[in-house]
Amino acid sequence: MKNKYSDSIKEEAYKLWQTGLGRIKISQILGIPASTVRNWINSFKNGKNIIKDKNEDFNENEDLNIQLLNTDWRKIINQAIQYADLQKETSGYQNEFEIDLTNYDKKYFGIIFSSDWHLGSAWTDYKEFMKMIDFILENKIKISIVGDTIDNFILKHLKYPMLNSTLTPRLQKLMLLNLLNELVKNDCLLNFCLGNHELFDERLVGASILTYFNLKVPISHNRAVFYLKFKNIKYKIVEVHKALGSSIYNKTHAAQRELRWHHPDADVIVTAHRHFPCVVLDYNFRKFQWLVRLGTFKITDEYTYDYWDKSATILNPIFLFNTKIHEIIWLQKLEHYKHFKE
Repeated sequence: MKNKYSDSIKEEAYKLWQTGLGRIKISQILGIPASTVRNWINSFKNGKNIIKDKNEDFNENEDLNIQLLNTDWRKIINQAIQYADLQKETSGYQNEFEIDLTNYDKKYFGIIFSSDWHLGSAWTDYKEFMKMIDFILENKIKISIVGDTIDNFILKHLKYPMLNSTLTPRLQKLMLLNLLNELVKNDCLLNFCLGNHELFDERLVGASILTYFNLKVPISHNRAVFYLKFKNIKYKIVEVHKALGSSIYNKTHAAQRELRWHHPDADVIVTAHRHFPCVVLDYNFRKFQWLVRLGTFKITDEYTYDYWDKSATILNPIFLFNTKIHEIIWLQKLEHYKHFKE
């Protein structure tokens, strides 16, 4: 029906309308339904051009032919490569990196893995969180953050975060940046792998706030693959905040998928996001490998009650990496670290 009337009839109707004739008179002159003329007149009034430009296709094709004669597709590809490299430089993300510890002289290098703080939520256990931070600063142990440190930089869903937050998004942001700066000044921050809550603002404005601050540590986008390099020993660690795979019978399902599909040579695979932790030492590919799912400081919230009918669990495990031989030790309690830190 769109092509039922030619452009010449539409053009004639437009000229008659400009003379002041109404739709009934125009329909009588042109012999077309008054309803059709009415739709055309409404389009004329709204500034819509329902008459096709006769030279439009010709001009476009002619211009395209000229460009084809003077363009080398290889130059365009090279330009795309340059832009891609620039995008990687300016994004602020390092998803794969190496941490050089060849000058580290102690027997064990300790890392505490932590995630799902949800600072700002009314359901977060702030007392336990402050205990962990004080422990880190006092013992000068490295922390690897695996996402969801804040509850919301920007209110993605308006009412729910407002009713369940003790801090505004602005205060959450200021608190987190101040805390991270303190960890950096005390040489305690190893790396930061962003979770879905940190990336709320990126989805809305196009960039994460953390990439604009020089934290002097690698910042990764949901996934980090990095190596701890000592003099004669090297460990591969994989972190994924929100990993594919979920099973009510197997808490390490997501970590096992990462292991078998992508990183069979990993020494430690850490996942987060689901708030219910576990730590498993598995034997695969002729080596022992640790599969870890971290806990959360956000306990007894509606999400937990809706789906699990019990409180979530706080778990921020410490792993000790032997710098002399290939050995990894898991400490179930923070206070056990004092026996190994010297």
